[in-house]
Amino acid sequence: MATRIYPSLAVPAYRLLWLGMVPSLLAFHMGVVAGGYAAVTLTGSAFIVGLVGGAWGVPVALIPFAGGAAADHRSRRRIMVASHLAVAGSAGLIALLFLTQTLTWWALVIHGLVLGVTLSFLTPARIAYSIDAVEHRLVANTMAAFFFISQFIAIVGSAAAGVLLRLPVVGIGWTYVVIGWLYVVAAIVHSRLPETPRNSNGPVTTWGQVRGGIAFVLSNPPLPKLLGLTALIALGGMAYVYVLPIFTDQTLRAGPEELGLLVAAGGVGGLMAALADSAFSRPRHLRLAQRLAIFGLGSGLVAFGTARSVWVAMAWVGLIGFCFTTALIANSSLLMTHPDAERFRGRLASLYQVAVALGPIGAIPVGLLADGVGPNLAVSLVGAAVLVAAALSTRNR
Repeated sequence: MATRIYPSLAVPAYRLLWLGMVPSLLAFHMGVVAGGYAAVTLTGSAFIVGLVGGAWGVPVALIPFAGGAAADHRSRRRIMVASHLAVAGSAGLIALLFLTQTLTWWALVIHGLVLGVTLSFLTPARIAYSIDAVEHRLVANTMAAFFFISQFIAIVGSAAAGVLLRLPVVGIGWTYVVIGWLYVVAAIVHSRLPETPRNSNGPVTTWGQVRGGIAFVLSNPPLPKLLGLTALIALGGMAYVYVLPIFTDQTLRAGPEELGLLVAAGGVGGLMAALADSAFSRPRHLRLAQRLAIFGLGSGLVAFGTARSVWVAMAWVGLIGFCFTTALIANSSLLMTHPDAERFRGRLASLYQVAVALGPIGAIPVGLLADGVGPNLAVSLVGAAVLVAAALSTRNR
């Protein structure tokens, strides 16, 4: 059944990669909820919550080509294993600090920075490995398959984190212990991946790789626009997630279970999108889905800002998750299937990740805005900005 919807999973190497992402994604989504809840518990500040949630985007934006160059010329399997082990160690340290009652908000920020550094290498390696493991016609299907498991795990991981955080015998400290071990399991699974051929062409120095990647993007006009739209999608679909803890606490007057349900609702919407989008392969279909999804994302954010109950908020978050995932699947597929992209796949994936990282980085000013005007109006303003930017982009086509 799974291989009929996602034929890319019939490829053994990609299937093992996909399975290894299950514990990794579970740890990541549990960390989103646990980090936000810990920040609220320690400070009660929307700005600090946004800072903790958005910290991982800073390294991704500052060292964009390091991971891409490594993915183009080094062992992608080893990069993924090392990345998982590094963030596992950081999560273990957060657990130790909390259990010894010495955890501070800035330690959570440092953990986010470590996560960002590992993602700078992990994501380009994963994307490049995925595309090289399958036939060209299955590239868009690999994107949909990844987003399916990502959104499914978002539902499970967010809800599980909410339950674990509420249990007195578990709490923040032992939740981070679980997160750390899940990253270790991911490293073990990915250590069994077969190696893929590495690119032996082009510049071999890091600076030469950077120049080659930038020149390739600038010489292909559709690519900068696609990357700009990816940044817009990420800002709308991710920045609000990192102020959800303060929105849940101050507007909905609810706790971690409801926070987990809200994050999980976005996962349900994304899961439905990944199933619906699995058949997309033609560029014109992808472009149409991209436009509709961006307008739906902006509208959903504006409406979400008016929510005053958990159930209404969950409905709007579900729509946001559907549109966010559809837009990202369309954009990433259009980027990675661009003609002549094979030699620059890792570096193109790095630029894509930089654009996506603007979402969590955007959580920092959005959190500051929420402190000033309230979380409801802050989220609605983000939605309005997405709608305006999407309208301008469409008019300038």
